[in-house]
Amino acid sequence: MRFAKLHFPSYPFHTLPEIPADWVDDSYRGDVCPSWIVGQIQEGDDPYLALVYIDWPDRDSRELRQPHRYALITETQEDFTTDDFSALVLYIEKLRQKGALLPYHP
Repeated sequence: MRFAKLHFPSYPFHTLPEIPADWVDDSYRGDVCPSWIVGQIQEGDDPYLALVYIDWPDRDSRELRQPHRYALITETQEDFTTDDFSALVLYIEKLRQKGALLPYHP
């Protein structure tokens, strides 16, 4: 969580759920909230990163006023949003089991 803490020093990290060990912190100060790479999605010849963004817990603190705190997003679309972290992790696991989400290898 090195990049998340560097780029979002005022983020309430105590509110984060336990982040799975295989998620890679990809947070960048140009984004609106911390993010983690959770895998790659192959579309045609090109692999696209699959990222989970974890927005601020208080909706009024969110820059874009998104309705859900957790979002799985690829470079081509928003795949899944929810306020339930367990549902997000389960969704990601189902994608992995189907082979739709490939491991990330930097």
